[in-house]
Amino acid sequence: MPVSFFFTRNFGKEAAIYAGLTHAKGDYVGLMDVDLQDPPKFLGEMYRTLETGEYDCVAARRTDRAGERRIRSFFSAMFYKVINKISKIEFVEGLKRLPADDPEDERCCVKDG
Repeated sequence: MPVSFFFTRNFGKEAAIYAGLTHAKGDYVGLMDVDLQDPPKFLGEMYRTLETGEYDCVAARRTDRAGERRIRSFFSAMFYKVINKISKIEFVEGLKRLPADDPEDERCCVKDG
């Protein structure tokens, strides 16, 4: 069941995501930008992947930037090059699935209660 609430002003995307995650109920949470830049048709496949029990988390990204302006693709590629130069964690421009028992999955979590 979708969670719905309103802020008194715009606190930003991250604040909205955090608020949604802290109020979410159920076994899984799906996050998607409202502009539908990424198609929701893959949510079913992602859910089925979670249901296998092999993974705790799934993520997806576009493998093709067709239709996107070249400058945006350029800056996206540059972002990953720069972030990987300055970070101890490798940021992969692509799908990464972590096995359910992988200790790395603690990099991104919301604490219970």
